[in-house]
Amino acid sequence: MSTENDTPAGRPRGSARPGYSFDVKLWKVTRTGRKSRPWRLRWVVAGRVHGDTFTTSALAESRRSELWQAMNRRGEAFEIESGLPESEVRHATEAAEAADAEPSLRWFEFCRKYVAGRRRTAAAKTREGMADGLAAVTLAMVKRGDGAPDDETLRLAFRWGIVPANAAEDPPAEFKAAYDWVTTTDRPLGDLADPEVFEDVLYRLSYKLDGTPAAGDTYKRRRRALNTALEHAVVTGELPENPLQRARRKHVGSNEVVDRRVLVNAVQARQLLTAVSYVGSWDRCRGRGLAAFYAVLYYAGLRPAEAVGLRRSDCHLPETGWGTLTLRETRPVSGKQWTDSGERHDRRGLKAREATSDRPVPIPPVLVAILRAHLKEFGTAKEGRVFGNERGGLVGSSTYWRVWEEAREYALPPERVDSPLAGRPYDLRHACITRWLNAGVPVAEVARRVGNSPEVIHRRYHGCIDGHEEPPTRRSQRRWKRTETLHSGPCHRCCRHPQPCRPPATSASQPGRHQGRPSSAPPHQLVRQSGRAAPLGQSHHRLQPAVRDQIRIIEVCGDLRCDMGGLNLGSVLSIVRAGSVKNSHHRRSQGTSSFPEEVSTDIKPVDPA
Repeated sequence: MSTENDTPAGRPRGSARPGYSFDVKLWKVTRTGRKSRPWRLRWVVAGRVHGDTFTTSALAESRRSELWQAMNRRGEAFEIESGLPESEVRHATEAAEAADAEPSLRWFEFCRKYVAGRRRTAAAKTREGMADGLAAVTLAMVKRGDGAPDDETLRLAFRWGIVPANAAEDPPAEFKAAYDWVTTTDRPLGDLADPEVFEDVLYRLSYKLDGTPAAGDTYKRRRRALNTALEHAVVTGELPENPLQRARRKHVGSNEVVDRRVLVNAVQARQLLTAVSYVGSWDRCRGRGLAAFYAVLYYAGLRPAEAVGLRRSDCHLPETGWGTLTLRETRPVSGKQWTDSGERHDRRGLKAREATSDRPVPIPPVLVAILRAHLKEFGTAKEGRVFGNERGGLVGSSTYWRVWEEAREYALPPERVDSPLAGRPYDLRHACITRWLNAGVPVAEVARRVGNSPEVIHRRYHGCIDGHEEPPTRRSQRRWKRTETLHSGPCHRCCRHPQPCRPPATSASQPGRHQGRPSSAPPHQLVRQSGRAAPLGQSHHRLQPAVRDQIRIIEVCGDLRCDMGGLNLGSVLSIVRAGSVKNSHHRRSQGTSSFPEEVSTDIKPVDPA
């Protein structure tokens, strides 16, 4: 390590004010041997060593250049306590005084400004998810004391307060006390740097109000909302860094993979669709008017929000044959406070698609007949929609959820009502996608029909395709069977050894099969295919099944006088282990073989008799 002083000899030296010194020695950059921040820079101020570590050598050299310029070009004195140049100490002091003079932004006010800025470009569901994530963090960002409202009321008051339209309104009577508590006892945004406060924030992201762990998707959605808000605070200068980036990410499960227990077969689907028509009275048509709604989910794989926005003009329903549904609009339920129109249903384009794009979906004749009968019986709702509620408006999520829960009680046996089978209307879409995959429809075509990417289809439905586990299972069974039969039964033609060995696999009903191998070719053809013999354990040796199995008999029974078509197996054992077999189409390159020339092309399988 070099300790040379880079200060020129002609540098002026004088007396510095107390606490500072011109006696500075700057050392070269060295390696620390650590994986994190492996580059170290050290310098000495008035006999006191100071240093810092860096992630790259370029950063270390850049910092060394800054100190060198302050020391030589500007002639600054260095503070003995911190080791920093006088200009950097002065700037740090001014920044601290400005921070003390200016009150820091508090949590609730920051959230209100952030949500108002994001509202202009975010969808209604995104706004709702953002409010839910920030509301969970608010429980950790308010101070507790005597008379504090319960957590549920605090969450509801926060969600009401951050809606931009409610900024000038008085809170409802049931939220007034909680709203006042949130706005007066909330912490400064800078308190997120406090380890104790931040630990409580991470807990609120991961757990529900009752203390049970939140679902994996819920945790990810909340953390994503908080991370985006904190990144915005860093950009605007409210925080020096994002504290969430330092926290170790919690590894949680997710329900991305579809549970096979929720999937219905064709018989169960027909029973459920029939049971829907029995829900409610005949005149109100509460269930009859939604039977085709669930049929669209099961036969066409639509999302419920896409089925709600389906119009008559989007349907091609011929009298015979297949039809087509061309999807152009989706109507997700978000709440009046989150939509621009003030309605419960937002009006959006297709999910993860351009606003003007559409998605044609072929539908089978059975669904064509169901939709034609539905339109003939009930007509269209407002705006030409295929499905509507009793007043002709949009079908709400609570409406089709209640009907579905009652239909399950009619269609399923009592012991299956509490099971996950078709527990949600969305499970009909899962059943449709699974049925297409099992029918052999290409994954890319299935992804196009349902509006997903092929990667999502592979990831979510890889365990729902019937038969994908059968080939490896059959191979495992064959391997186990060969292993079990290797040391079972009487010794074949190694008759004098009491230890059993593997019986031959050839029989009168299976001519041409050699020692249980599926190939019907004789061993000498397999040897010819390999080009040369290989020692035991090498890859080419698997092409000589008859020779390999007979060697196993020799090694197990210890009898070298058995023969295979006139071939002495003792010679075979020595030849194969030496890595050389001679036949009419391949001349060995080394050694002398006792393999008879006339036998090399006429090896016969062992006679089972």
